[in-house]
Amino acid sequence: MLQNFYFLIPLIYISYGSDILLNHVPVVKLIVTTSNAYLAGTNDTIYSTFKGEFAESGPHPIGSFTQGETIILHIQLTRVIGSLRSIELQIQGTDGWLMSNLICYCDGYIYEMIVSLEWLDSYDPKLALTNGGDGYEPLAHRWYRNLSFSPTRQLVVVKSIRIMQ
Repeated sequence: MLQNFYFLIPLIYISYGSDILLNHVPVVKLIVTTSNAYLAGTNDTIYSTFKGEFAESGPHPIGSFTQGETIILHIQLTRVIGSLRSIELQIQGTDGWLMSNLICYCDGYIYEMIVSLEWLDSYDPKLALTNGGDGYEPLAHRWYRNLSFSPTRQLVVVKSIRIMQ
């Protein structure tokens, strides 16, 4: 007796002319600058997730950052993601971080994102009991109350430029 078997296969639409090699897992180069603002650096590990046109890779630990420092990072993605659409940054500790600039290179493209000043910081109920109830790193937000803060940030690609390699 014959049985019919159906397989659910996820379909991926790849536009004609896409520069995608399905066996090539890219390395992302990030140039990250931490603000010079008071307490802008962090001892907590920052994580990044790279979201592409058909997949995402991460979270990848990218380290901690010193106030006013610019560093270059190379991150091996875990899978092919297609053209980069956004980068999500996340902090899990309570030592806030204030990034001022980020430049991203991947597979022969430079990706431009709008990086506004915003604290990457997590609420801590224990800290809330000791620092007047705001629950964030003491003094850091006091000097920059007009800046927002969140434990995650989504940096959306606004422009990609093909570069020579």
